[in-house]
Amino acid sequence: MFERFRSGRSQGQDERVLKTLVSGCERLIGEAGESVGLGIAREILQAYSASSPEFKNRFFKALAEGFNPDPGLVEQSAKRYAKSQDPKDLIQMVADAQPPRQELFRRINRVPEGCAALLKMRESLLQSLSKDPSLKAVDSDLEHLLASWFNPGFLRLDQVSWESPAGLLEQIIQHEAVHEIDGWADLRRRLEPDRRLFAFFHPALPKEPL
Repeated sequence: MFERFRSGRSQGQDERVLKTLVSGCERLIGEAGESVGLGIAREILQAYSASSPEFKNRFFKALAEGFNPDPGLVEQSAKRYAKSQDPKDLIQMVADAQPPRQELFRRINRVPEGCAALLKMRESLLQSLSKDPSLKAVDSDLEHLLASWFNPGFLRLDQVSWESPAGLLEQIIQHEAVHEIDGWADLRRRLEPDRRLFAFFHPALPKEPL
C-alpha cells in the first residue's frame, strides 16, 4: 500500500501520497486483526519517517481536521446523559467524545518500535505547533496518551555502573540536566564504588534512560 513512499516523488504527487497515508490511518483504526494491524502500523511509521518536514506538517494538519469526534454524536450523547444521569450514558458519551486520533496512536504504539516513533513524532509536532496553533488538539491527544504510558508506576529504576553499555553511559552524559556531567572523566568519578547512580527506564525503551 505504501510502496510509493520508498522512492522519490515530485511535489505534484504529494496530495495523492497524503491521501494514501490518511487512508492507511483510517484502515488501521478499523482493523480488527492484530497481525494485519501491526503490519499497517509499521507501514505508516515507515512512510511517515521517510517524509519531509513539510509533508509531516501536512500530515499533522490532516490528523487535526479529519480525525475528530462527530460533533452531532457528542451532542446527542451529552444531552442523553444530562437527562438520564445514567452511568451507561456517561460511558457512551465519553466514548463518543474520544477523537479517533487517540485510537490511531494506541494502535501505532503496539508496534515494538511504536513508542519511540511516537515520541519522535511529538518532537516534530511541537515544532509545527509553534507555527500552527490549529494542531493543538493533536498534541493534546498525544500528550495525554504518553503521560499515561509513562506513568511512574510503569517505570523501572535500575542502577547504572561503569560496566553498563557505553551507549547508555553516553546518553547519561548528554542528557543529565540536574547535575550536568562534564565528560567521561566526570562520569567515572560519579561511578566510584562509594557512589550510586540510578536511572528510570520504560519497558518500551529499555536502552534509553529517562
